[in-house]
Amino acid sequence: MRAIRIILFLLLLSADTFAVEPDANARLAESARALNWRAQQSLGLSIQGLALLLQAGPGEFFRKETLEKKGSWALIKQLEVGGFVIVSESSQPNGGLLGNSMVSYTATAKGQAIITALRRK
Repeated sequence: MRAIRIILFLLLLSADTFAVEPDANARLAESARALNWRAQQSLGLSIQGLALLLQAGPGEFFRKETLEKKGSWALIKQLEVGGFVIVSESSQPNGGLLGNSMVSYTATAKGQAIITALRRK
């Protein structure tokens, strides 16, 4: 009998958790939207743009095709237009092992200032 009470109690707790979770998800989504808006207003970059900027570095190469499929290529080009990175593309004749086009991007002084500020916090 005691085991049944414990099971019922746990079921009630889990039901309460499921009832609260949609609100928590909505609050998290709203916080993410607010954070993204603030980043765009203050830096001119979205959260995704900041994530890509943090990946910028010499010796880092990415398949252009993969970047395009993920939607990252357009963001990298925006980073370049904004003066945050310098983009280098290299093509391989006959499409090498990793594809036809490889991309590398490095942070400019402007981009590096943001990276340094983010890593300090």
